[in-house]
Amino acid sequence: MGETLASKGVPPTEHLKKLTLKCKKLSTEAETANFNEGYQRGLAKLCTTQNGYDFGASGESYQGTCPDFRKSHFLRGFYKGRLEFLDSSLEKIEELYNSSEERVWRKEREYTIIQSQDPERAKLEADVLESYREEARSLANQAVTLKREILETKKLSAESFF
Repeated sequence: MGETLASKGVPPTEHLKKLTLKCKKLSTEAETANFNEGYQRGLAKLCTTQNGYDFGASGESYQGTCPDFRKSHFLRGFYKGRLEFLDSSLEKIEELYNSSEERVWRKEREYTIIQSQDPERAKLEADVLESYREEARSLANQAVTLKREILETKKLSAESFF
């Protein structure tokens, strides 16, 4: 059990707490030792440059599970993969934003025409237009958040190798 959790990057304390609650008694020393041994084997498998890259590229977050003597290997790959994941995510969000802005522009033109021809229908269309605008604002906010995360990840990447 410990080996599986470690290979997924899950901190050991989370599982031990769940195990304790599930059993409604403290784990025996043998169970804890067995878990810890497995966990150390899992960390040895997890904390490599390739696994760090895979974690980052898949969008997983690093929870600080690698021991100090293996952490730099994992983080080297993690930051590279994480940046690729974030760049790809940003590209997708920007494409969605551009499409959304175009929809807003078309709906604004349509709304202007309807407003002059059918004021009652224009009231209904105003809500649709506002929902399109809200979608565009939301996508713009997501892009800003991703750009900040990219900058922070680049900063952490540079700091981790000094």
